[in-house]
Formats: sequence, structure tokens, C-alpha cells
Amino acid sequence: MEEPTQEPSKPQKHTLAQKWTSTLLKARRPILKGVTQLADVSTRNPWMTIALASLLTVTLVMIGIFTNITFESDDEVLFTPFKSVPPYHKEWINTQSDFPDILRDQVVLLHRNGENIMDDCRALVSKAFDVLETLEGLKGFSEVCRSEANACPWSGITQFFNNSRDTFNKADLETNEACLEALSVTQFPNGEFVLPTKIFGVPEYDETTSMLTSAQSAFFIMGFPLDEDQRDAVIDLETEAIDAFFDLDDQLKKDDSSHVVVMEQFNDSTFPIEFGKGFLENIPFLATAFTLMGIFTSVIFFKRDPVESRMAVGLGATVTVTLAMAASFGLLFICGVPMTSIHGMLPFILVGIGLDDSFIIINEFYRLPRSLPIEERINKTITEIGLSIVTTTLTSAVAFGLGCISSIPAVYWLCLYAFPAITFVFFYTVTMFIAIIVIDERRVDANRRDFLCCISMKNRGTTESNTTDENLEETPVVVEDPVLDRLMAKYADFLMRPLVKAVVLVVFAGTFAVCAWSTTLLKQEFTIELVLPQGSYAVSFLDSLEAYTSIGGFKTTLFFRNIDQSTTENQQAMEAYVNDMVALKEISSQPDHFWVRDFQAFSKNNSALEGLTFEEQMDAFLELPIYGSLYGRDIARNERGEVTASRILVRIDTVDSDDVKGQIDALDHQERVARERAVNQDLAGKDWAFFSFDENYFIWSFFKACPKELTQTTISGVVAVTLISIVANHIGAQSSSQLL
Repeated sequence: MEEPTQEPSKPQKHTLAQKWTSTLLKARRPILKGVTQLADVSTRNPWMTIALASLLTVTLVMIGIFTNITFESDDEVLFTPFKSVPPYHKEWINTQSDFPDILRDQVVLLHRNGENIMDDCRALVSKAFDVLETLEGLKGFSEVCRSEANACPWSGITQFFNNSRDTFNKADLETNEACLEALSVTQFPNGEFVLPTKIFGVPEYDETTSMLTSAQSAFFIMGFPLDEDQRDAVIDLETEAIDAFFDLDDQLKKDDSSHVVVMEQFNDSTFPIEFGKGFLENIPFLATAFTLMGIFTSVIFFKRDPVESRMAVGLGATVTVTLAMAASFGLLFICGVPMTSIHGMLPFILVGIGLDDSFIIINEFYRLPRSLPIEERINKTITEIGLSIVTTTLTSAVAFGLGCISSIPAVYWLCLYAFPAITFVFFYTVTMFIAIIVIDERRVDANRRDFLCCISMKNRGTTESNTTDENLEETPVVVEDPVLDRLMAKYADFLMRPLVKAVVLVVFAGTFAVCAWSTTLLKQEFTIELVLPQGSYAVSFLDSLEAYTSIGGFKTTLFFRNIDQSTTENQQAMEAYVNDMVALKEISSQPDHFWVRDFQAFSKNNSALEGLTFEEQMDAFLELPIYGSLYGRDIARNERGEVTASRILVRIDTVDSDDVKGQIDALDHQERVARERAVNQDLAGKDWAFFSFDENYFIWSFFKACPKELTQTTISGVVAVTLISIVANHIGAQSSSQLL
């Protein structure tokens, strides 16, 4: 009887979970293999590894410094989001608008902390001439301001005397009242009309005689034309002016006869210089922090036994991170990625990440039996903890890498430096630091002192390090766990009790709920003190400007372009735009001067203009000193006399300098008003015919982008790190189960 034939067994199908596990394990092998091979090479050639790592660092840093290193301190560049509209508008104003060059204002403020500064008028005017003559005496003044093409407009009380000290001294001003009367006229000697709020801070006049009676301050403004060909010369002049006015202030304080007790200054170079000063002031703290970190890591591995002590290894960990960080910075220098003052925080982050990996390697290495060869102990160490340090490196690198999607240049460049730096720190840790461990372990085997490795401890006696292998086998050494390990073991046992686990989960859930609720209470805040060195003169100046003058706070300029500004229809559209802007809650009053209104009144009341073209009427309008001084720089005309662009100044006077929300609203509201213009329909924001612009829009755009940036980077970072951690933990768990 024939036996029934058995059907061949079908191949067993793997479940999705099994396939996923198999894939993860396959991914783990090349990673561990690569890290292990790096460590093995470093173990076999420790001195060569250290030499090559040091040479790589020096090479990258030197090439970077001497080729393409860039420092960026301009807050407009650092904090203005990419593709924001304000930079496009500024570019048009500077290069295409046909307006005169933008002036970089040198401002000097004299005040008595709110008291009347006019009670000694002659002394005040004398000090005003000191200010003017200090500027004119600067070495770079002639190059920037003496040529007719680059004349530097000056505004101050010296204008009442034609900017001449001789004229002032010859004037019959024996009494304070006579001096005040001279400062109360409505026209300067050259025919220009006086705008008191441009010269005096909070001036008051007698209602009967119209004579100036008091003012809280006097301020002086000289505009340095920013011709791109002279940019460096202008910046040098501003730097020279800062030092000169500090010297003048010292002289002012020594002059007992002077009633002016405070002189403050500001120019466009102030912020970059103060930012740079703050960065330089942090360098000693950075060096101190690294020194303390090196001492700390050395002390951690100190032992009384001069051979078993491993302080040099702790110091080597800090040196390894420092060289890795320098190498990555050198690479970024070569690539031309700008460095900013914000990068000062990066070394502290990198030290924490690098030393964390170093401690993990050291602790695992020293847990292994000393009877094993050094090469085998290193191999076992990397095999055991390699995946852990790869995971921590990957999560940190990905978190910073995702920061590179930020639209804020300062954040983008910071993350662009951090991403490769973390990779370099990992690479140096598994090569150079491994080499340091190997060299130190050979020192211990040779019975030499820590640090003073050239000194051998010949009479040290029998220790674990010089016990023979036979004795180790016959008499096993019982090593007691460190105190911290015993405490952590007890804590782990306590934590795993059912009741304790329940309490921990409840506390965690409650904490999470409270923290989630507290995030709804977050609000944006920003003060200039946060980004300037403590005690900066810039902070004091801005506070005084707001307190003792009428020009503090914010302002904006309304621009009109790409339309025929001679037609009544377009002039009405310009008028409507101005009125809609003034209707915003951030603006409480009409502009002091608007050329369209004055021109219409001028042409309506002047019969001699009948029959003339608009261009001829504009010629007559601007030839008058009052209108020429008011609008000469704010009406751009081509060679045919046509108005190609114009602008007016409006004050945003109801927004506090510390109110970030109010500043964001002001930016949004003015954009809405511009977007609603008929002439702006179907145009991108950068191409609007009517728009407003001010330097403050750069930082306001940063404020506006911050909430979105914070939400985006937080969510993406948490999600990415969570996924990486889940995958890494799953790989580790599967690996452990296979070993078991």
C-alpha cells in the first residue's frame, strides 16, 4: 500500500510588524559597523588620529579666516524674514526712486533731565556751536561733507546765526531775553522757515509775544549722505563722531559754568557698534565657561591614586569638543555663511551635546573588565552604546536642521552652523576622543601618573592595574558600584512600584495640562535693552528722546510712485490714502506737511500760474524757500520736470515702544490700507504704487513672524525627534531580545 505523498509546505508569510523589525535591524547594522570601524581605526592609531583631527581643525579654520569669513551685525538683515516686503521697498528707495541719497542722521541731544534748558540761552547756544564745530573738526568730515554733491544738511539752533560763531558773538544778546528773542523768529537768515519741533524738545511760547519761553531739550541733526561709493568713509566718520562726542561730554561735565548737565548722542553706526561690543564682552565669559567646563570634567575623573586618576581624559573630552566646533565653524566660514552675535550661544549647546556622548563612552568603557585588551574593550563599548550616541546626535542634528527652514536669517544661520557642528562633534568623539582614552589607558598600564605621564610610579605596589592575569582568574576582584549608581538603582526600584507609577502619571498629566494652558498666556515682549550691553548709551538716548522731545516714538513715510501725479484724479487718490492712514488707531493726527495740499492751495491762489503746465507750476512752487526747504528732498522729478515719485512723513504716535502686539497691528493695518488702494490692485506688495515704509518695519516683520516660526519649529522638531526616538528604541529593543 502506497503511503500518501505529503504536500510541500508553503513558505510562511511575515507580518507587517516582522518586516518592519527586519528592516530596522538591517538599518542598524551598517550604522554600528561604520561607527565601530571608525573607533577601531582610532584605537589602532591613536596618535595619528589626534594629529589628523588637529590638523583638520587648523586647516579649516585658517582657510576660513583668510578666505570667506563673514560677520553680520545689521539687525535689518538678521531679523527681517526672507522675502518680506520692506527690503524690496528699501531697495527701490535707495536705487531707483530718484530721491536724494538717504541721510544717516548724527543726532546730539542736550537736556537737563526735564528742566527748562532755556534759562541760560547764551550758554546753550555756545554749546550748540561746540557740537557743530566738533563735527566739522573730524578728520573724515571734509571727505564726506565738504563737496557740493555731498553736502551734509545741518539742523540746530546755530541756524539762527547762520551757523557762524562770529555772527553769534557779534549779536547784541546781553540778556537771556534777548537771546530767547533771537531764537523765536520764524525764519532763518537764509530765508528758510523755522520748524520749532525740529530744533527744540517740547518748546513753549508766550501767547502774547510769541516768544520762546522754555524747552526741555535742544537737539541737533546732521545728515551724512549714504553714497554707496562713500559708505566706508561715512561709517568711519560716524565711529569717529561717537568718540569725539564722548570727549566733548567729558569736557561739558568739567565746565562748572555750564547749565547743560547731559549730552547724549546717536547715529546709524551706534547699534552695530554696540551689538559688536556686546559680542566681544561675551568672549571672556565664553572662555571662562570652557575653562570651568574643562576643570569640571577633569575633576569628575579625579582619584587619589595618581595612576588611576583620569583627569587628563576629562580635559581631553573638552578639547575634543572645542576642536570639533572650531573645525565646523571653519567649514562654514569657507562656505561664506555669516556669523552673528547670536552664535555666541552655540558653543554652550555643543559642549553639552559633546560631553554627554563622551561621558557615555567613558562610563561604558570603564565598566568592562581590565583583563580584556584595550582594542576589545573599545569594540565592545561602541557596540553597546554606539546606537545611543548615534540617536542623540541624530535627534540634535535633525532638530537644528529643521530650524534651517526658518524664514528669519538669524535663526537660519544659527541652525546652519549647528547642524554640521553636531556632526563634527560626533565624528571627533568616536575618533579623537577614543584615541585619547586609548593613550590614557596605555599610560595606566605603564604605571605612569595622570597628566605628568612622563613620571613612572615604580614603587606604587600591587594594584588592580598591575595584577597578573593569573591572579585575576584565581582571586576575582569585587568592585563595589559607585554611590550614585546605587542611589539610582534604589530610585528605579521605587519608581516601578504600582502606586508610585500611578502617582507619576497623574502628576505628569496635571503638569502637562497646566503647561499647555500657560502657553495660551504667552505674549511677545521686546525691549532694546535685551540686545544691547548693560548700560549702553543708546538705551539712555532713546529714553531721553522720547521723554524730552516731540520726535520720539515711531514714524512712517508714505510713498507714491508709478502714477501721473499731475492729474486731479491721482492727487485725490493720494489724499484718500493719506486720510485712510491717518484714520488708523495708531496715528492720531494729519502729517505736518503734505505737498499735494500745499501745491493745490498755491496754484489756486496764484493767478500768475494760469495757463502754465503742471511741471512749470511745480518749478514755481519749489522755488519758494518755504516749499523748497519742506519738499525739495521729498519730490523726485525727471529731466522733463515730471514728478516720478513723492513721499510724506506721518507719525505713528499711539504705539508704545515696548508694545510688540501694537507694533504688529500697526504693520498689519498699514498693509491693509495699502492693499485696498485701487492703484495697488493685482500688484504684489513689493510693487505697490502706494505704500508706507520705515526702518522699524524690519523688526516689526520679525515680531510678526515669530509666533508662526515658534509653532512651526516646535511641532516639526518634536515630531521628528519623537519618530527617531521610537525607531531607535525599537531597534534597541529588538537587538536586546535577539541577544537574550
